[in-house]
Amino acid sequence: MQIKVAPLHHGMVDQLRRAQCDLVIWPPMIQDRELETFSSATLFTDEFVAVVDQDHPEVGEVLTSDQLCTLPYVQIGGPQPTIADSVLAQLGLPLRAVAATDNFTNAACLLPGTRMVAVIQRRLFDQLGPRIGLRTVALDVPLPRLVESMYWHPRNTVDPAHRWLRERVLRLCATDLPDRPHDDTGPSRGAARAGVRVPSRSGVRSPSTDMLRPTHEHFDHFSEETLRKAAENNPALRIWTNTSVAKQLDGLGTRVTTVGEGETFTAAGFEVRVYGTWHAPIHPDIPPVGNVGFLIDDALFHPGDALTVPDATVDTLLLPVHGPWSTTGQLIDYVREVAPRDAYAIHDGALNDVGNAILAGFLGDNGPGVGARYHQLTAGTSIGLCRVVG
Repeated sequence: MQIKVAPLHHGMVDQLRRAQCDLVIWPPMIQDRELETFSSATLFTDEFVAVVDQDHPEVGEVLTSDQLCTLPYVQIGGPQPTIADSVLAQLGLPLRAVAATDNFTNAACLLPGTRMVAVIQRRLFDQLGPRIGLRTVALDVPLPRLVESMYWHPRNTVDPAHRWLRERVLRLCATDLPDRPHDDTGPSRGAARAGVRVPSRSGVRSPSTDMLRPTHEHFDHFSEETLRKAAENNPALRIWTNTSVAKQLDGLGTRVTTVGEGETFTAAGFEVRVYGTWHAPIHPDIPPVGNVGFLIDDALFHPGDALTVPDATVDTLLLPVHGPWSTTGQLIDYVREVAPRDAYAIHDGALNDVGNAILAGFLGDNGPGVGARYHQLTAGTSIGLCRVVG
């Protein structure tokens, strides 16, 4: 197998459409209407930093906007200005560009022993800067975070070779990213990875992720204010949900996708299938609400607030263990019917330690047997899940 990496250019979308390239890496905050029609997955987030020679005589710990405008500046070119340069231009800061190059690595390599300044990615600086005698300086101008995504033609979504390539790219980009769930041993060869997170019970926080899948509209699963704030803070955020939640997020445009029973989509390189339509009934006098469950990569199933049984083998079941719509007996039968290898307790925020212990007794080794390993995670923890796919 050969991999050819080429610079971005104006014909890249047409090449993607004609199957002349497999992937395009592009920051979604630079809007491209043609790319929006392709499948995509977020690779990583980064930040821009100002860099100078480590012995720069005029720059201390902070690079002021006046210094940024007067010191010689290395400009990075391409199909269009970089995100950082575009923001600086919008702020009315006239940069004194004395050198130009077509990539960030060359820009960094031009700086040692000079008075020049450049703005590059933090990841690049961490890998290169200290070795060639550069240092970062704080900039008194706010710059947005950088988000990089990969795009591919939808016809390749289920192609085994293309899926293999996307998984390797995602795994490579996940290195040293604390926001991605992982385990210390790393995924095995040919493994798909997903994660389980148990949120803090201290209150609702703005999500630190690039993809969200609210199952339904109840307040303990969905907060319009929180999601709108998250979307404002993260231009890469995408949301897949049912019709009732999507209506409450009106105005977010293509960043919200309405999905329903039987549909399939791709998020962050994982194939997601949608199951179910309605929330489990609480009482005949209480109107039902919509609810969807998500099966991720034929491995991990989140049913939402329902005991939906997917027509697929499930490695890991996220089991809603407590609510006004189920009994412990129903949970035992449900786990038996889904037949996962592991079941992780979720939807347990209203339980105290005694309640959790009672459930663990019935669903664990001391119960009648559910055919799966039952796990309870403490608040604030996360685990990585691996599944061999070939």
